Amino acid sequence: SRQLPWMLTELLADCPQRTFGHFLTFHTPQANAWVERLIKTQGVLTDSRGDRFRIGFGIYHTEDDVRALVERLVAVSKLPT
Repeated sequence: SRQLPWMLTELLADCPQRTFGHFLTFHTPQANAWVERLIKTQGVLTDSRGDRFRIGFGIYHTEDDVRALVERLVAVSKLPT
């Protein structure tokens, strides 16, 4: 099984339920760089807010979509900075 790149291991989950969206949010100083690299090299749209890297999900995303996302995250983590 694939694992997320080490630099995306600080998953933030302390949001109150009433403000929780359909996002996985990671704390990383490179949040903006992740957004830029994913769209440029993988065609994946993500979001950032300061030092928070956010991946949004919709009801239409499948398990295969999530697997493909993890593979693309791994690929981007191996690119030279």
